[in-house]
Amino acid sequence: MVVLVASLGLAGALGGCNKEAEPVRQCYESFIVACNESNGPGAAALLAPASIAYYDRLLGVARSGKRATVERLTAIERAEVFAMRCRLAPQDMKNMTGREWVALSVGKGWWAEDDESYHFGLGTITVRGDSATGIIKDYDGATPYKFDFVNDSGTWRLDFNRADELINRDIAQLCREEGITEEEYLFEMELNETGQEVTDAVWNPPFSK
Repeated sequence: MVVLVASLGLAGALGGCNKEAEPVRQCYESFIVACNESNGPGAAALLAPASIAYYDRLLGVARSGKRATVERLTAIERAEVFAMRCRLAPQDMKNMTGREWVALSVGKGWWAEDDESYHFGLGTITVRGDSATGIIKDYDGATPYKFDFVNDSGTWRLDFNRADELINRDIAQLCREEGITEEEYLFEMELNETGQEVTDAVWNPPFSK
């Protein structure tokens, strides 16, 4: 979440309110509350292992990935790597874990929603044993995309990064409409978030393998 191009919103989070789906919906809502209250450890604890592994992978790219490697990432993945490189000192990035990055991002308020955030909602929830899916809703209503949830030892956890497909689609559409490149858009996004200009140096890794 980047860091994000996107923040999650509670609007539309009422779908799938049957008894079986209620704990899943509560997981989602608790995650939103944690983000908006800058509760980093609380938000990180509600993410599924797949989401934590996602940030572990991107931290690895941020540490040592060369430009060609970063360019192969999706737009939202590149945004995350740029944020890591722009906002973390190399010594802090060196041994950081994905869980620690999530906790830091939420704690700094980078994942809190505001009036300009890209708001998601949760629609109909389908539960199948220890896994569940929830329809992602945006401003126009239900989308073809879904969040995944997993029941981990009795606690439901959210795989937020299933929203990447939706975010990447919308970034591509916006860039076409504005006549700009994804690089220009992502650099501007980071500038708006931090107030610091982003230069081509962001393509260079702070560490070599």
